[in-house]
Amino acid sequence: MTTDTKVADLPELPKPDWTAKDGVSEGVYSATQVREFGMACYQAALARQEAVEDDIIAAAELRGYRRRQEEEAAQEPVAWYLPSEDGYDSCFRDHRTITSCTGNPWAGWIPLYAAPPAAQAVDLEPLPIDTAPRDGSMVRLLVEFTDHATEDKDGPAWTIGANSLDNTGEDLWQFAGWCWEHDHFTEGKGTPVSWLPLIDQQAGKGVRHG
Repeated sequence: MTTDTKVADLPELPKPDWTAKDGVSEGVYSATQVREFGMACYQAALARQEAVEDDIIAAAELRGYRRRQEEEAAQEPVAWYLPSEDGYDSCFRDHRTITSCTGNPWAGWIPLYAAPPAAQAVDLEPLPIDTAPRDGSMVRLLVEFTDHATEDKDGPAWTIGANSLDNTGEDLWQFAGWCWEHDHFTEGKGTPVSWLPLIDQQAGKGVRHG
């Protein structure tokens, strides 16, 4: 978008045409030249203003369109997971796979969102990690990542994961991470510091902390 008025956009200054009685040019402008040049400059500036206003309107419409796209995308799952059974590992699939493979009913798969849908948002305070279930249940985890962080920023970030200590005897947290080099989900590395139940679990039980 162009917002500056350049000299090149204005009319070119005419040559003086005022002459003395002896026919020698005095280098001054006639009243007609001044009036015509002033009107030409006004019309050029008006056209320029209209062009800038059109640019501003177009930019505002583009921002609105992008915001609507982001709002619609926020309502779609980013991935799906199938909870583990009998100590087996949980399974994950990206949203594109779920929507494209219509022949599979995907029974039991749970959607995962980048942000809680508005209808399910619940204000919870993160819970101490030593109170988290260790029976293979999928939970939300606040993790101090050492590799494959889910957010491109410093400090802990939220993800999902599970610990199957009750089934396997091994106190090991496994959680989702993100490969920034190839843009796909992978196993994250780091230390969980807090946890929360999944959106569906907390909404169903009505649990609130803090």
